[in-house]
Amino acid sequence: MFENLGVSSIIKVNTNGDISASLTALVLKRLSDAHFGLDAIEFMCYEFHRNPSSYSIAYNVEHEAWSMTDLPTFPLHINKVVIQSPGFWEFLGRLNPLEVIRQFLNDSHERKKDEEYRNQIEAEKMKIENSILRTELIKKSIEVLRETGMEEDLIRSVIRDNAIIPLLRLEALHDMNLISDVEVPSRKKEGVTEDA
Repeated sequence: MFENLGVSSIIKVNTNGDISASLTALVLKRLSDAHFGLDAIEFMCYEFHRNPSSYSIAYNVEHEAWSMTDLPTFPLHINKVVIQSPGFWEFLGRLNPLEVIRQFLNDSHERKKDEEYRNQIEAEKMKIENSILRTELIKKSIEVLRETGMEEDLIRSVIRDNAIIPLLRLEALHDMNLISDVEVPSRKKEGVTEDA
């Protein structure tokens, strides 16, 4: 689980263009919050795995989430922006959180195609939460947190505050067509294509 801890990556968030400044700020904030939360979960689990008996968790008011105190996270950085319709943003961040965001938003598009669930809000919400819980990062995180002896209520709060809520907030922007899809861009160096 921790082999990619600290590894950076880039994702490309495609947009439909014609977004107001306030909505642009909202998209950036929600992407940043989702990245922070997922990065926090991964780092907490790494620290707890290394030393399960000495962890300290507190409520982080700025990020509205339970997390470790003195959490050294890697902030999400804007790498490149193309402002046109359609346009895109490229973000530099930690590999695993970016991969969860990419998978979740792209899966969201597929979930919305399913007409049967479209009219069943509660069933859709459970399906979304379950898809988040099935991601490798979250599954392994729950295992590690349980191994530390952390109480189930606190584990649920950590996962809810750092993964489920930020990803659902991001999905709302996807539903508003502010984000069309997310991909890992290829990089070309000296005529050879390398995946980032």
